[in-house]
Amino acid sequence: MVFEFISGIRAYLKGAKYYFKGFTVAYVLVSGVLSLIVFLGLVWLAYSYGDDAGFAFAQGILSDSEEAGLLSTILSWMTRILLWIVIIFVFRYIILIITAPIMGILSEKVEQGETELDIDQSLSIWKQFYLIGRGTRIAISNLGRELSITIVLLLISLIPGAVIVTTPLIFVVQAYYAGFGNLDFFMERRFDTRDSRKFVSKHKGVAIANGSVFLLLLVIPLAGPFIAPSFASIAATISGLELLEKDYTF
Repeated sequence: MVFEFISGIRAYLKGAKYYFKGFTVAYVLVSGVLSLIVFLGLVWLAYSYGDDAGFAFAQGILSDSEEAGLLSTILSWMTRILLWIVIIFVFRYIILIITAPIMGILSEKVEQGETELDIDQSLSIWKQFYLIGRGTRIAISNLGRELSITIVLLLISLIPGAVIVTTPLIFVVQAYYAGFGNLDFFMERRFDTRDSRKFVSKHKGVAIANGSVFLLLLVIPLAGPFIAPSFASIAATISGLELLEKDYTF
C-alpha cells in the first residue's frame, strides 16, 4: 500500500507533461471553468448564508441587540467555516457528475498518449447520458459511504484525545473517495461499477494518494479548483494504466 501511495503521487509528476498539450488543453480549460464556476457559487452561498444563519441563531439565544450583534458576528464566522468544510465535501461530487463526459475524453486522450493505441473518443448523446448516469450512481453511492464513515469518526472524536487519531483518518477517508471518483474516469472504459469498486478496494494506496493531492490542490485560492479536477484525472489515468500493466495483460 505504501508503494502504491508513492506511485500515486508520482503519477501527478508524470501527468504534468499532458496538462498543456495541444490535444488536452481544451478539455482542461472547459473542465476548469466549470469547476471554478461551481466552486465560486458554493463559496458565495457560504458567505451569504453564513451571516443569516449566525444572526438568526444569535437572536434566538439573546434578546439584547448589542450582545446579539457580537454573538452573531462570532457565529457567522463559525458558520462560514462549517459551510467551507461542507463546500469541499460537496464540490467533489458535483464536479464528478457534471464533468464526467469531459473527463472521460481527457482520460482517453492521456491513455492514447501513454499507450499510442487508437481509442474511441466519440461523444455521442447516448454516451454522454451513460457517463453522467454512471458518475451520478457512483457519486451517490460513495457519498453515502463516506458520510457514514465520517459521522462515526466524528462521534469517536468526542472521546477526549481521540481527535488526534480521527482527524487524519477523516482526511484519509475523504482522499480515498476523491481518488475513487478520479480513477473511475479511467475505469469506466473497462469495468462496470461493481468491478470498479473491487479494483479501487484492491489498490487503496493509489486512490488515497490521488485524492490527497486533489484535496490539497483545492485549498489553493482560485487556481486550485480550476486545475485540481483535470490534473487529478490525468494522474489517475496514468496510475490506472500502471496498475493494469502490473495486474493484467492488455
